[in-house]
Amino acid sequence: MAEVKSNGRHARKIFITVLGITPYEETEYYLEDKPYKTYITKFAPIAVLRLMQDKPDVVVPLMTKEAELNTWNKGFESELRSLGFKHFEEGQEETIYKPLRIPEGVQNVRDDIEQIIWSIFNELPNHATVYFDITHGFRHLPMLIMLLLHYAKVIKNIEVGGVYYAAFKSKAEKSPILNLKFFSELQDWTRAIARFVHTGDVALLYEIIMDWAQPRLRESKGKDRVALLIRNLAENLSKLIGYIQTSRGPVIARNKEGNELNQILNDILQKQSITNEIPVTIIPLLEILKNKVKQFDRVNSIDNLLYAVEFCIDHGLIQQGYTLLREYVVSKIEQEMVQAGMSDVTKQCTLRVIADIMFGFVARIRKDDDSLSVDDAHIPKQCREVEEKMKKILSELLNLKTVRTLINNREVLSKLVERRNDINHAGFGRNSANYKTLQEELRELHEAIKTILTKI
Repeated sequence: MAEVKSNGRHARKIFITVLGITPYEETEYYLEDKPYKTYITKFAPIAVLRLMQDKPDVVVPLMTKEAELNTWNKGFESELRSLGFKHFEEGQEETIYKPLRIPEGVQNVRDDIEQIIWSIFNELPNHATVYFDITHGFRHLPMLIMLLLHYAKVIKNIEVGGVYYAAFKSKAEKSPILNLKFFSELQDWTRAIARFVHTGDVALLYEIIMDWAQPRLRESKGKDRVALLIRNLAENLSKLIGYIQTSRGPVIARNKEGNELNQILNDILQKQSITNEIPVTIIPLLEILKNKVKQFDRVNSIDNLLYAVEFCIDHGLIQQGYTLLREYVVSKIEQEMVQAGMSDVTKQCTLRVIADIMFGFVARIRKDDDSLSVDDAHIPKQCREVEEKMKKILSELLNLKTVRTLINNREVLSKLVERRNDINHAGFGRNSANYKTLQEELRELHEAIKTILTKI
């Protein structure tokens, strides 16, 4: 059977259902959120098709040989036609049905299950919106379908429009059709949280949070306080992680976003009235987030750079980690210069530049060399006009506690410079390290520098 393809005009809407073999009874069905709108039929999937708001382009009924004889041939196909669907033919793209024969999945279980999964998967175009009815068929099929949905969301970027289950009561009572789409949404939350926890990538999590918050904000015209909090949480988290991923040191040190993020998390987790309005799927996420960002609670602290390095180590951002760790050390020198009352020499030759010069000077001192002379310091071009004054300032810096501590631990600085240059030059240097060494030594250097400098 030919694959359902995108028609190039809009994302296809694919409705997939499984037919059983039970002689079904006629009843009056209704969607759970619209009890006033009903449809009488023996077949729950027909009721779903009749009552759902979004009409699919293609209906794919899955059936075993026995289901074809007992259900498809005994009324299901004719009712499908009565809804306006026609049998698929080449060239047709919309309002069609394509029956798909599947094995029972109880004999050669693994082979049969794989055949069922791939048969369905091959019917899904990229970017399609997919609706599943899981009312009938073997009991293991809904589980397979939920796994398939998760797989297809990753591979084919599909969107799940609905997962329907009809809860048959009796011929005399109305029977509700439940939309279990939240099962699929829970999978999305799981995938997004796992990605963030293991890689630090917040993009998918941001998208899911916004998908939850934005409709509530539209309906309330921006007045839903919980949705506002969750939206602000997502935006602050996205910015904070973005700054770390791109090594934006000054912004990380100022830490406006990290501080606000911690305040939002505290507000949400400490106020039961807010927590009760949030989906239960979000609460464990908020606890994870709090543990991840709890160190970023202060504004205007260069220690935030050190916390950012720790985040980089935990999430495989090795290049960013080396860059931020180097700039943290320079920032510590600059901070003590400010505390000592020093000021910029010229507009081009600032405290930051001077601190950077001192960092490079200390890092180049050999381990066994105790003859310190600032004449060996590299003076950049923008400071050459005031070179003598610069050397005097550098001599004064040798007495700063931070600088003295770094001199006593200059092998740590030397290793940091070596590895940072190695990774920034993509391993093209003479003494390039392998990726495991870079990972392990970043952790060691971070711990060493934290021990050396945070006590000052």
